[in-house]
Amino acid sequence: MDAVVVQRCCLAGPDELADSRDLPAEAQGEDGGLFYRLRPVHSLREPETRVDRAADTELVAMFGACHSARDRLVVLLVSRVGLRRGQAAGLRRSDMYLLPDSRALGCDYQGAHVHVRRRENANGAWSKSRHTWVAPLDFLVVSALDLYYEERYRLLGSGGSDFLLMNLFRAPLGEPVSPEAIGELLERLSGRAGLDRRVGAHMARRAFASNVADAGGTPDEVAAVLGQRRYARRVLLRFRTLGLTAPGRLLAGMPVDFAILPEDMPDEPEDTEAGRDLPDEVMRALGAPLDELETMSSTEIRVATELLIDTGRRPDEINTLPLNCLEQDPDGSDILVHDSHKAYRLGRRLPIGTETAATIRRQQQRVRARFPAVDPARLRLLPRPKVNPEGTKPLAEISSYHRAWVKSLPDLLVPVVVSADDARLTQLVPFDKTRIFPYAYRHCYAQRHADAGAPSTFSRN
Repeated sequence: MDAVVVQRCCLAGPDELADSRDLPAEAQGEDGGLFYRLRPVHSLREPETRVDRAADTELVAMFGACHSARDRLVVLLVSRVGLRRGQAAGLRRSDMYLLPDSRALGCDYQGAHVHVRRRENANGAWSKSRHTWVAPLDFLVVSALDLYYEERYRLLGSGGSDFLLMNLFRAPLGEPVSPEAIGELLERLSGRAGLDRRVGAHMARRAFASNVADAGGTPDEVAAVLGQRRYARRVLLRFRTLGLTAPGRLLAGMPVDFAILPEDMPDEPEDTEAGRDLPDEVMRALGAPLDELETMSSTEIRVATELLIDTGRRPDEINTLPLNCLEQDPDGSDILVHDSHKAYRLGRRLPIGTETAATIRRQQQRVRARFPAVDPARLRLLPRPKVNPEGTKPLAEISSYHRAWVKSLPDLLVPVVVSADDARLTQLVPFDKTRIFPYAYRHCYAQRHADAGAPSTFSRN
């Protein structure tokens, strides 16, 4: 923002005298009497971001376009339970309680429900909510689960993994479905249902929240069924915005400097899982065999993995990069331009190193050579290798190839201090490979900058 000189008289009155007639009805009090207040003259309004939701007709069309009981269950989990795709992919069969009364199973919650837990998963699934929460299941979801269990038993037999959603129709059979595969499934269903746009898992989640609110659910109830918490600071700001702290109002007398700071908020339950970043020894070991990853999959998946490691972006943000995603600042430094759909922030600019920029430029050359007749503005940096004649479809999923590559590697040894005979010794032990998944590189990126002295706001931004 450019600095300008403003006359002193322009700022002499930052507030003006106003009355209560322009306040919302809930802030005007029970008696409805007129009262006066100070209203800011100068205000800066942020542009409103339209939060899109899936229409009920779209979700019904996608449900009807499913070819299997598993796919129908996925649609219901995101649209009638409100789960994120990472939460749905991380569900275990032991998380499901389908009886009207589950106290005999050690659970005091009444009715059919699912426990949504944050845990490390071999398929890269991750629950955004740190705390464990309970989501109710209606009769449609319970019926869909019954049909899916029958289908799973018919195709895979009894036993097997405790993961709920499994690969039933394509390799690797019997492996848990990844979050990226759920996104790819919803994209296919959108096309198969004849929709004019792609309906993703988060759009279905918003539709679920809107339906709860339309049915009379309060904001607290909507937040509860979505597994959200910690709205105290936002509510306090809302009270002040509505004028409830003015003389004669409900919260009259609240000091102007009263605030709820982060340290005043009660701690959420501790995350008992191990750290999500990877040890330096593991990261160094992963850099050497990237050629094997390219041999097992494709050049695009290797480049995607390199960019995940170097930039700390989310997998979706890397997979959907446009071809022209590389720019330069006036000082000549390279900038990666990407969209963060999760945070509703488009065109974000991330400074990157020269080696990362060189990786992107080589990939740009490969894409231009592969699709010479297509407008570069339509191309993707990482186009899908199959069923993509014009290079406009982005890479959909890398987790399964990444998981197979990690499994093929020899043991990755890390030093661990152990106690033996009253002495502390350092031993090299194999690292748990299930902790190596694409999203873990984002945590490694944040940890690298934290170790280098970067403030916590840097990682959040």
